[in-house]
Amino acid sequence: MTKHDFLSKNWGRVRLKFQQYGNGAKVRSQKQKNDMRRDCLKRRIACGLSAGVMLLAGVVEISRSVSLAVSPAGLLVQEVRPGEVCSIYEVSKTGLTIYNRDDKAHTYLLSAHRPSTVGNKRWEKGYLEIPDPKWCWFGKKELTVEANGKGLAKIYLEVPDEEKYYNQHWVVTLGVMGKPKAGLGVALGVYVRLQIETKSKADIEGKPDGIIAFKPSTVRFDNVSLGRAQEGTVVICNNDNETRSYRITSLLHKKETKTRTYLTRSYQMIPDPDWIVLAKNRLRIGPGWTRSLSLTLKVPDEPKYYGKKWEEILLVEPDKGPPGFIRIKIEARKTDVD
Repeated sequence: MTKHDFLSKNWGRVRLKFQQYGNGAKVRSQKQKNDMRRDCLKRRIACGLSAGVMLLAGVVEISRSVSLAVSPAGLLVQEVRPGEVCSIYEVSKTGLTIYNRDDKAHTYLLSAHRPSTVGNKRWEKGYLEIPDPKWCWFGKKELTVEANGKGLAKIYLEVPDEEKYYNQHWVVTLGVMGKPKAGLGVALGVYVRLQIETKSKADIEGKPDGIIAFKPSTVRFDNVSLGRAQEGTVVICNNDNETRSYRITSLLHKKETKTRTYLTRSYQMIPDPDWIVLAKNRLRIGPGWTRSLSLTLKVPDEPKYYGKKWEEILLVEPDKGPPGFIRIKIEARKTDVD
């Protein structure tokens, strides 16, 4: 049975949350392409909020200001349950829309990669590279788009059914590459990042996967009473082979953070990070060991906060190695009636 056969028979079991951000990634004219190549030696090219534009020795009609565009510029998928095939399109009615601005039809090759294998050295903080990019695939490996037309590329996910793959934050790079034509050893390409968050679960057997991991990855405060303190706990796992010292800070309130690449749809950034008090903002954990982190939430008792939904992202940075994060979700009660 193929993955698509499995999907058609088991779609009713699949539940996940999805959102998109950014206005899309574009490959520009030949003159702009040459300028961008020179700039690449000095800085990383970014378009929209999270799409890296890769120019692969491409041929673009000089008379056209834009030849290839992909939208959206970034994707965030949450609540992915290991062992289930997830179709982003069936959930959100959104895939990658590929725009061919040329006056000729073009065929594009669709693929998924670990970011580091295609030259990406930086991505959203707290996400680790997906262990196996084959867990993410397109419905078709190739897509032909007519002249001055657009096509839709559907994306699927299937994380292996193992306990260790709960509580994960991964990033995968989606490639849209122009298929080289006979006599032309050149092609255009666009890379877009997909952020994946698997279902949060506190009672998994053993430790979650990854050099840094959490149980659970999301701490929820539901029906929060204003003015009253509420407690939460998360276990931080050091899966490295050396002792690590971790510093824990608010990620959303850092100036350089693009908040909408992290926020769940319908949630806002917590107005004041001081509403959450950590028992400790620094932890030292031995290799293969875990430590519990306690935190206290207290939302001011003000009428304007009733019914609000907020998020905070706690960045957990080791003294060496990649960081991770803990998502905090807060829903204040709608009235002051108990």
